[in-house]
Amino acid sequence: MDSLNLYYETLRKTIKSLPNIKEITFVSGNIPFSSRTNESGLTFRGKHVQHLNNFTVEDYYQKVMNVTLLEGRWFDKEDVVGKNKSIIIDAALKEATFGKEPAVGKLLGNDDDKNKFKVVG
Repeated sequence: MDSLNLYYETLRKTIKSLPNIKEITFVSGNIPFSSRTNESGLTFRGKHVQHLNNFTVEDYYQKVMNVTLLEGRWFDKEDVVGKNKSIIIDAALKEATFGKEPAVGKLLGNDDDKNKFKVVG
């Protein structure tokens, strides 16, 4: 285990040992409800979609934030080795890109981008 992972595991154990702490999660700097954002956009099937708020999260995020998926599944360990990075999208992005058709299993990214994301949830 490298020193950064050791640091985060030690931090996790220390925080979880505090009274009333059930679980913790690490998330990118744009934490929900913090008024900080990491926005981008993409062109998909010739249509430009703007104001996409990106979050990088870990396994515990779903449990801590009580995320309920409308379809698909949460990330798992196999996603790390897949050809395409996995992504979970919200209902607004699903509607803007896929309309009424299911999104799970589809690739999402700019039309000209070779490194697309695979929708898993």
